[in-house]
Amino acid sequence: MVEKDFARAYTLGELFHEENFSFSVPIYQREYAWQDVQTEDLISDFFEFAANRDSNDNYLLGQVIVSPLESGPKEFSLVDGQQRFTTLLLLFSAARDFANDHFQQSSPTKTKELADACGKILFSTNRSGKTHPRLRVASGGQVAFKNLIHEEKFTPNSTDKSAQNVKNNYEFFLSKFQETFAKKPSQFFSFMEALQNNVILIVIKLSSDDQALDFFERTNDRGLPLNQSDLMKNLLFSKVSKNEYEGISDRWATAVNRLRTVEITRLKSMDFALKALLSEKSGESFPRKQVFRQWRDRLKTDLSAEEFLADINEVTEHIARISAEDPSDLVSSATSGSRYLNAVQQWTVTSAARNKPMATQVALAEIVEARTILSTVIRERSQDFERVISPWSKRVASLNDTGVDDLRSLVLEASRKGKALINIEDNLAQVHSGLSSLSYANTSDRRRIRLVLAIVNREMALELGHDSEELPMAHVLGKTFDIEHIEPRSRMGTPKYSEENMPAIDSIGNLTLWYRKDNRKVKDADPVDKLSLYSQSSVLLTQSLCPVSTLPGAESDDKKWKKIGVTEKTALDAWGVASIHKRETELANWLLRYFRRVLIS
Repeated sequence: MVEKDFARAYTLGELFHEENFSFSVPIYQREYAWQDVQTEDLISDFFEFAANRDSNDNYLLGQVIVSPLESGPKEFSLVDGQQRFTTLLLLFSAARDFANDHFQQSSPTKTKELADACGKILFSTNRSGKTHPRLRVASGGQVAFKNLIHEEKFTPNSTDKSAQNVKNNYEFFLSKFQETFAKKPSQFFSFMEALQNNVILIVIKLSSDDQALDFFERTNDRGLPLNQSDLMKNLLFSKVSKNEYEGISDRWATAVNRLRTVEITRLKSMDFALKALLSEKSGESFPRKQVFRQWRDRLKTDLSAEEFLADINEVTEHIARISAEDPSDLVSSATSGSRYLNAVQQWTVTSAARNKPMATQVALAEIVEARTILSTVIRERSQDFERVISPWSKRVASLNDTGVDDLRSLVLEASRKGKALINIEDNLAQVHSGLSSLSYANTSDRRRIRLVLAIVNREMALELGHDSEELPMAHVLGKTFDIEHIEPRSRMGTPKYSEENMPAIDSIGNLTLWYRKDNRKVKDADPVDKLSLYSQSSVLLTQSLCPVSTLPGAESDDKKWKKIGVTEKTALDAWGVASIHKRETELANWLLRYFRRVLIS
């Protein structure tokens, strides 16, 4: 039954101090998330209203929804409206401090009246006569909020968004007041009176926590719709008893905060982890908007909140660990290339192996790395690769101890399920044409180019008998080396590289990796004039351009150099378009060797 006082309109003055209500943001709610965009909209509306209103005009701010707390008849849980509520109180706090700083001398009476009014708005009095903050804000922002309304300075935890947004929005209001009212005290005090007496909120009172949780799942605050993470947190609370709320909230916060330390932007949100875990469980790829619905159905049937929290914490811990560049972590080292490309889909598969033996994790990481790089080289559509990732991750999660060959077979199996070809031999033309499409002139291609050159360099080193552990990919992909144009870009437009042949200079066949300082020294030299410096390079790929007799150790053993195609004759003597196309084919063959070695052999 709906109570008689189910909904009522209050001015801010009535709501915040005449009724002496106090409010708490429920633990299942999202963090305080409003930023400049939302606060700018709010105060701009207030400014416009105050400037143009007649004496009887009111501004309807909207509705807030509350449910009663057991602690007292005027104490409520703030089900919907925490973003607006918190921001309003930050505005009044900033207004009090602005008046004290700017108008205490020129308008002492008005300043004191506003300070008293703001004090009643910011604080409530309990039954024993003690004052306390009128609003208990979202977890993480409480210390920052209390310090501000008590006129104290604070430094929020740099990883806590609620604390950061509390501080930033308070400072935003101060700057707006300074910009608008610095020398206009009468207009400022008139504006603040309008806020208290003419801005109206509709307060809707629900009768129970169950109603509140149900409502929260379906609602949103101004400008910030609930995301998958917000909805999942709420769903977990609906599945447990009240005395488990704090534990659920702490474990969820641990998972969320762990991802905030990740450097790759697309991994920072819980949305990716939720989708990755769902792929592992279902073997299917769902659109982002359907992820919550799928988890809701699973939590209704065969999955407990405890099991889900254990799994999602494992996933976020794994993602945070392997997505960071860490030479001491074997899985992280094995995925340097895909990390360099800022790819993310591969972490779904590696995460599915998080509880497997380390040897299995590393072997799988190498295979996932190769498959991800292949996808990038042949410019496979993201949605096609996604259809491979989901069944692959489910099969990986269900594996017992297995060998590398079995792990490779899973790629083929997943590809068949996803209807995406993976057979390297069948896709030889795609690999070669993929390399042909790369151009240094396209900024977006440069990471692909550097990675391909680094892979070829490593394959040459492996052919010469070097241990793969001595060849960290991250070193070659780092800032020590530049992408070097064998034929300088300054030759574009010359008779040799007229308009038709100009693109060859930026193609991968004309590119190598070279120590940055050497590259800058002889930037515009002819290819043959760089021969002596190339021969001294620490990059095998670059050394392979030189005659075998000029290379270290060749006088005693030139056979090792011949293993990677180095002969006494060098193309640098007559470098041109034909040489560039020939080398492009050679690079494609080395790249195919890598794909065959990891994915097939």
